[in-house]
Amino acid sequence: MKAAILALLLLGPGQDLEELVRRLSDEAVDALADLGPERLPELRSKLDGLEPEARTRLAEAIGRIEEAAWLLKVLPPVRPVSLDFTNTPGRKALEEWSKQTGMALDLDRMPDAQEVTLRVENLPPLEALNRICREAMVGWRIRGKEDWRGRRTSPGPERIEIHRVVPYYHRVMPAAYVRHYYVRASEPASDVVTSVSVWIQTAPGVRPHSVSGLRILAAEDENGRDLRAALVPAFEGVARLREGETEATCALNLRAPDPRPLRIARLEASVTFLYPRELRWIRLVRGMPVDAAGCRFALEKYVRMGTAHEVEITFSRIDGPGTARDLERELPFAYTEIELLTPGGERLHSAGCSGTGGPDGWHLTLSMQGSKDEDASEIRFPWAERFVEDEVRFELRDILLRRPPRQGR
Repeated sequence: MKAAILALLLLGPGQDLEELVRRLSDEAVDALADLGPERLPELRSKLDGLEPEARTRLAEAIGRIEEAAWLLKVLPPVRPVSLDFTNTPGRKALEEWSKQTGMALDLDRMPDAQEVTLRVENLPPLEALNRICREAMVGWRIRGKEDWRGRRTSPGPERIEIHRVVPYYHRVMPAAYVRHYYVRASEPASDVVTSVSVWIQTAPGVRPHSVSGLRILAAEDENGRDLRAALVPAFEGVARLREGETEATCALNLRAPDPRPLRIARLEASVTFLYPRELRWIRLVRGMPVDAAGCRFALEKYVRMGTAHEVEITFSRIDGPGTARDLERELPFAYTEIELLTPGGERLHSAGCSGTGGPDGWHLTLSMQGSKDEDASEIRFPWAERFVEDEVRFELRDILLRRPPRQGR
């Protein structure tokens, strides 16, 4: 089919493409979307003259190609891993993984590791890393990871640190690996489980801005019963990842049917990560309102008392009153992201915030503490208005809904 479509694009007039899109419907859109960004100029040129339905389908294919091209810009390349080890020192196995994936490892403080015997082909990078660490009886964590704002979770360059573990660390858990993502479900903390948490770790170099709630595609218990109506996402829409977060946690509230299931035998679901196409810094100067995020921001007051700083900001919706917002969770930005920069290079974050307001607007007062007796030279916060989406579909099996009984005493 792709060869036929490509021939039409290269040789046929616009009418041939219109006929193709109308006749093949969604299947044609999928095939067109796979042609790649180098075909965008040719596809755009064929929009003119098409009937509305055909034009809509072709525009959808163009949008999907553009989205995929943007993902290539904001995400690092995925390099599947193939390994063949027999009684190989753990350090050497990890070094080979790093060589294949291009991801930096910090092995300076690596504990003693067991030898690795392992053979795998074309595994996602994080799955291969977990396989090696389980064989070597070590663990891994990401250090120095940057978030979408360019802030690091710890000092130093971004790298994967290998650390010591206990045997329980590598227990079997419901898990899935999709490209840059490692997905796993939480274990039951008690005999009565009212929610299930799904934890999603992103690989180094992956810096999402926000994540959608879980979208359930299929769910069934150990007896084959459909559980989709019993699993309710804890939130809908998109939640911004807070400063320092390098993974996302999405919860499902459980309204268990009778009899209560022992486990979710299969959960097929998806989340969508959003990545900024560009990062803006909103800079506030007294007497100069700034429009961003559908709001008008204004710096009302800035005072310094020694090393203490106080900032007052107002903002209101440009298109008129909206819904009341919660100061902690539903502002169009996180107040903790507001920064004061000093001439000496110190960056101050909010040490506390109070506010009044509602649908018509907000008045915020932020308290910040510095280490030097100097005025701020800049007041700013980061903002991203345009995003590219990456839908992550995964399947988890055997999620326990009751804590298993203890063996012995």
